[in-house]
Amino acid sequence: MSTLPTPKAVVDFWREAGPEGWFGRRMAFDDRFRERFLAAHMAAARRELDHWMDSAEGALALMVLLDQFPRNCFRGTAHMFATDALALSLARTALARGYDREPEAALRLFCICPSSTARCWKTSTARSNCARRWAHRSTNTRASIGT
Repeated sequence: MSTLPTPKAVVDFWREAGPEGWFGRRMAFDDRFRERFLAAHMAAARRELDHWMDSAEGALALMVLLDQFPRNCFRGTAHMFATDALALSLARTALARGYDREPEAALRLFCICPSSTARCWKTSTARSNCARRWAHRSTNTRASIGT
C-alpha cells in the first residue's frame, strides 16, 4: 500500500499547476494528477482524511481532492460528481472557520469551488458573503485579494 500525500503536497501540486492546470483540459496534467493523488482522493471520499479539516491547508487540500480532482480525473463520467456533496459540506465547515482567509489569493477560489458547483440559493448566498469578505479584506493593509 502506498503512503498518502500530506495536505502540503496536495496544495503545492495544485499551486504549481497554476491556471493552465486548473482550467485547462490537458490529458497529460490529468494523468499526472490522477497518478499522484488517486489514493488520496479515494481516502478522502471514504472520510479517512477528515482530520485534515483541523487546518486551513488541510481543508484546501480536501477541496482540491474532492472537488477539483474528480473534475479533472474522471471527466465525462458519473464519478466526476460523486464527491460533490461531501466537498460542499466540508467547504461550509471551512468557511465557517474562516479558512478561506488564509491561502494566497490565487488559491482562495478553491475554498469555495464546491459552492460554485452547487445550485442552491443558500450556497450562492454563502459564496456572495465570501466575495464581500474578500473585498473588505482588500481594503485592509493586512491582505489584498490581488496579492
